[in-house]
Amino acid sequence: MSKTPLHQRLYKYQPINAQTLTNLRRAQIWFSAPSNVNDPYDCAAWIAQTDEVSETDFPRLLAYVQGRDPALTARLTHDQLREAFISSARKVYPEQRTIQREQRGIACFSATVTEIMMWSHYADGHRGFCLEFDTTQLPFNRALEVIYVDSPPVLNPVDVLVQDASDDESNELLRAFVLTKARCWSYEQEWRLMHADPNRLYGYGDGPLTGIYFGAEMPFAHKEIISLVTRGASIQLHEMKRDTRSFTLHSQAVTYTPPA
Repeated sequence: MSKTPLHQRLYKYQPINAQTLTNLRRAQIWFSAPSNVNDPYDCAAWIAQTDEVSETDFPRLLAYVQGRDPALTARLTHDQLREAFISSARKVYPEQRTIQREQRGIACFSATVTEIMMWSHYADGHRGFCLEFDTTQLPFNRALEVIYVDSPPVLNPVDVLVQDASDDESNELLRAFVLTKARCWSYEQEWRLMHADPNRLYGYGDGPLTGIYFGAEMPFAHKEIISLVTRGASIQLHEMKRDTRSFTLHSQAVTYTPPA
């Protein structure tokens, strides 16, 4: 599977508070364990058909077993090997589920800065702000796109057994466990970054942060605070504006000169 082309910019909506201002000043992002996300179906809704091994997948399973224990394939018939696999898959599935949900970190971004519901849900009712990141720079050039589906993904039991945990978009387990959500969330246009360690802050350094968007309802005093925090940085500030004739938002570049 080829990697989905990245948007030139990704956005992170957030409220304004002591933690988000500290993160902004220190150029860092929080990576949460997937099990802590706000949607109980996110990173939790998969079906593993551990009792089924197709004839197409059996040679792949056989090659995997031969690579790990050649003597085993010599001792067991195909039917016995199939039964041994089913037993192993039933054991490995919950282990893989734990690895994907609790032993990696994710940070969530959006491909759009003008989504009204994103500002409402994640940026304190349009009183917060949104960070803009350049996806040609690390780590944002490693972001992976979330896909939206009508039904929980069905995992191939051979994948459950033979695939190792990785952050490669072609990894079927990663896509099913971490990069698949219910279609009702599609307005978020979400992309995710992965980190080996969950529940920690990760610094992104100078350069990737290219813009900050002030919510349409952000108080002026908070705009001044962010202007002070980012003084001297090569970051373009923007204000979100509500359209008076439609349910839409647009942005306008602005320059603030905070008090000395």
